Amino acid sequence: MGAVDLVCQVGSPGNVARALQRVGRAGHLVGQTSKGRLIPKTAGDLLEQAVLAREMSAGRVEVIRAPVNCL
Repeated sequence: MGAVDLVCQVGSPGNVARALQRVGRAGHLVGQTSKGRLIPKTAGDLLEQAVLAREMSAGRVEVIRAPVNCL
């Protein structure tokens, strides 16, 4: 696979961490900035993606909690 210039996320990725991870796949060359577009499929996606975009721009990522004593 060649270089990825732009990531287009169709539908909501669900959370900020997942959205940042997907958009981060673009622009891996030195000096490039990752670029992404959030494309809603429903009115609900539009609202959720508006909040996600704001949180991504502000650098606010959800805390990830690892499960304890799984076995």
